[in-house]
Amino acid sequence: MNIKVFACGDIVNTTSKDSFVSSELAALIKSADISICNFEAPVSGAGNPISKVGPHLKQLPETIDLLLQSGFTMLSMANNHIYDFNQEGLETTLQKSHASGLCVVGAGKNFDDAYTMKIKKVRGTKFGFLSACEAEFGCLIENGSHGGYAWINHPLLDDMVQKSRSQIDILIFIAHAGPEEVDIPLPEWRARYRRLCDLGADVVIGHHPHVPQGWELYNGKPIFYSLGNFYFDWGCFKGSANYSYSIMLEFENKEFKGYEIIPHKLINGKTSIISEPAFDVKLKGLHLVLEKDYNTLVNQMVIDLYKTRYEPYYANALQGVYNNMGLFEKMTKLVKWLFPRYNEKARGLMLLHNIRIESHRYVTQRALSLLWEKHS
Repeated sequence: MNIKVFACGDIVNTTSKDSFVSSELAALIKSADISICNFEAPVSGAGNPISKVGPHLKQLPETIDLLLQSGFTMLSMANNHIYDFNQEGLETTLQKSHASGLCVVGAGKNFDDAYTMKIKKVRGTKFGFLSACEAEFGCLIENGSHGGYAWINHPLLDDMVQKSRSQIDILIFIAHAGPEEVDIPLPEWRARYRRLCDLGADVVIGHHPHVPQGWELYNGKPIFYSLGNFYFDWGCFKGSANYSYSIMLEFENKEFKGYEIIPHKLINGKTSIISEPAFDVKLKGLHLVLEKDYNTLVNQMVIDLYKTRYEPYYANALQGVYNNMGLFEKMTKLVKWLFPRYNEKARGLMLLHNIRIESHRYVTQRALSLLWEKHS
């Protein structure tokens, strides 16, 4: 009998105290031997907000039991919001999850917990799960005195992936990375996910962009670059249909056998399976673009991202440096901007945000390189 693993994308529930999964989809989730989702934010009621750039997200405590009732067995918590309400918020979320019998991967109350591979044995096959996110706020880059989530580029993870074969039969790597609201993965993340496969991962499952991206088979191993939102009722996604997809992976005799793409959207407040030709065509296109015209499209995408998201920030940060100022004033202004300790806390956090988080750095560097080549 084949073993099935269900996986979906980002979940934030701020409003629903009843199930937000349709009965048809819940039945499918329950039919899997293992079902995992990205639990995008801590539960409300504990902890104070950390200093960071961007919103602080939290979700209803009932969300954990609702996911359990819908058939989920595992929560991936390596994401950029799980530490939004500090150690107390994270530990409360972990305690509630464990009390409900849900397995947690990718985050923990300390460094070792966050970097622990979780093992599930199903009918003689041992599955290992690792989960990690890029270096946003809450990332455990170094072993300190607090918790957080695993960093996707930590050398420790490479070692763990390589050595996993001595402990398990199948390794599934959950990745949370990439620019938000774009439907093509960056080359740097594509290379990283492929490298994880080279090291020993059998499947890589991505999310964080909040929209679906394509998938590919790399040396026979599936990589799903972004599943998009499963249920997300906060911010600009509140009231959105959240068109996206989940996957059902199949394994037989300790080997990967295939996968099913499960398109869904929000209908009457519940994530529901859909069959819409237009969305099927879109998903197929996202899949095919990784094989055709990828370089041209991704280069245009990063230039657009840079001009709309990043260049305005940099321009604003430097405004006035060369306008009606003497040389000494110009240099003083520039130094204060470059070195956060001379500047406002908010600007320092924004500088850290754009330098440390890989996706921001990748986009800026790639776009500037392309623009430099174009004008040289």
